[in-house]
Amino acid sequence: MTAEDGYSTQRSYSIASAPNARGFELTVQRTPGGEVSPYLVDEFVVGEQLR
Repeated sequence: MTAEDGYSTQRSYSIASAPNARGFELTVQRTPGGEVSPYLVDEFVVGEQLR
C-alpha cells in the first residue's frame, strides 16, 4: 500500500474466497497499533482499489 504522502508498506494476507468466485475476499485481523489492518478493517470500502 502507498499512502497519499508517498509512504509505502507491504503485508501478506490470505485469500478467503472460493477458487472459482467472481471476486475475492480477504480475512483481516485488526492488530492494535498496526499500520495496515486498522485501515482495512475500519476504513476500506468494497470496490476501492489497493496498490
